[in-house]
Amino acid sequence: MECKNCKYYRVDKYTYNDKEYVNEMCDISHVCDTTSCSYITSDKEVENMYICYNCKHWIGSGCLGLNCKMDYYHYSVNGFDNACEQFERK
Repeated sequence: MECKNCKYYRVDKYTYNDKEYVNEMCDISHVCDTTSCSYITSDKEVENMYICYNCKHWIGSGCLGLNCKMDYYHYSVNGFDNACEQFERK
């Protein structure tokens, strides 16, 4: 699926030291500047996937203790990771 057609595709614009920047990122995988994804074919497909992004315990911020409320040592910001046995759909 092309990123520009995906609802999980995010474009953030910001200014730093009087210079404008654009950050294009997948909200699930947290990968920047992607153009397409082989994980999914439609937005609807994501809702039914058994992945961390769909778990109510997933935070996904990138630091120990801030990725998963149930597993302090889960160290991945990629929401496409396979969910664990403590998965609860949000």
